Amino acid sequence: MKRTHSRRSGGASLRITLGLVLLVSCKDYEYRHEVDGKVLGADDKPVKGAIVRRVTDKGDQYGIDELYSRTTPATGEFSFVNVGRGPQHMSSAPWKIQVEYPAGVKHTYDVAANWSDDRSGCFGYCAKGVIVILK
Repeated sequence: MKRTHSRRSGGASLRITLGLVLLVSCKDYEYRHEVDGKVLGADDKPVKGAIVRRVTDKGDQYGIDELYSRTTPATGEFSFVNVGRGPQHMSSAPWKIQVEYPAGVKHTYDVAANWSDDRSGCFGYCAKGVIVILK
């Protein structure tokens, strides 16, 4: 009968130690973004059919369309509510909103979504009631 000897590898304990260090040192925080508002024309009437997107500083699409692109109804309203995980919150999260109306004509606006701890109203990064006037 052949006898085998078991050797313990230090690799497994190193991986466990590294995993514990990363778990303790890399804190993830839940966050929520809530940005909503209305698109108005130069006549102060709601604009139906405007495409409202969150974009990067370079004007490129931010994330995926399903999360960061809306087409306004007859009321001109739009709303983005997203939940995720990230680093510890800041006092404000910068958003760039691009409104396309009519087709091919794009307007970009800076929006500050401020941090709020108010769980009864808007919790997370909030910019409520943003009014975009197209001129």
